[in-house]
Amino acid sequence: ARNLPKTILAAIAITAAVIAMWLVPWDFTVTADGKLLPETRAYVFAAVDGRIIEVPVKEGQTVAAGDLLAKQRSSPLEDQRAQLHGEIAANQTAYLAEKAKQGTLDPARTSQADMLDIQIQLNQLETKARTLHQQLEIHNEQESRLNITSPIDGKVVGWKVREKLLDRPVTTGTQIMEIADPTKNWELEIQLPE
Repeated sequence: ARNLPKTILAAIAITAAVIAMWLVPWDFTVTADGKLLPETRAYVFAAVDGRIIEVPVKEGQTVAAGDLLAKQRSSPLEDQRAQLHGEIAANQTAYLAEKAKQGTLDPARTSQADMLDIQIQLNQLETKARTLHQQLEIHNEQESRLNITSPIDGKVVGWKVREKLLDRPVTTGTQIMEIADPTKNWELEIQLPE
């Protein structure tokens, strides 16, 4: 019972200190790293494997959506284009040869089966020609993705963009650069230490 007044007094002191810390404002300083960034920004990625052969923009340059940021070259796509053109030419030659063969035949002397065979060959070659032209259209679409364009209006963000990218091999999904729109809202990113 002798320590009871001391215990009560200590409990009151601790409670008062806790309440004071909660109610009384206290200034303190925290040091942290941060970045002030435009809220509207977009990363630009390579759509196909290739090598960057041209970068017509530089850091800080204003670009509009759809403007050319970089051009790629892809050897496999070039090989595929050459192969498709070769197949189209060979198919066209075969078609013309069958057409000429059909023109030289005398319908009175040629059997119905032979005429039918030639017509089947011509139909097959026409079908193959349509397929090859569809493949060429798909190929042209893939080649158009070698031109990397800006997804938004803004400014090119980065350091020595041209020097870093020119003659650099890239794979699909590689980040090429960043475009930011400084005319819109800004945000502050702060990394606080734990």
